[in-house]
Amino acid sequence: MTGSFSHLLALSTVSITAYIVSGLYGNEPIYESLLDRIIKSKGNVANVDETDDVAKILFEMPVAVGSFVDGKKLKDIEWPHSCLVVGIKRGGKEIIPKGNTKILAGDYIVLLGNEKDVVDIKNNIRKMIEI
Repeated sequence: MTGSFSHLLALSTVSITAYIVSGLYGNEPIYESLLDRIIKSKGNVANVDETDDVAKILFEMPVAVGSFVDGKKLKDIEWPHSCLVVGIKRGGKEIIPKGNTKILAGDYIVLLGNEKDVVDIKNNIRKMIEI
């Protein structure tokens, strides 16, 4: 930030010390703590999902020609409950999906789901993307 390396050793020492101290005290990351504080102050605790502590897993699945989802928009498909479409790989590009994004044959759908539900999610999605 200053354009010189004269403070590099001091900045590195402070950063490493802060990292170690926060790890020893078990502090949460600051933005997660602030988000929790905002949610609690607004009284929207009922909207918080109880499955937040469950590990999440990313996986991708290919779309077959003539499958149920081939040619449909994301918003027109009923996805499994604990599943979120986070990306679509088409050719060499990765698309950030929106509701109007159309799924085409040959796409790879990138999904995020709870680790404990991943087998059920994959089975449900497999029925939709295969012939």
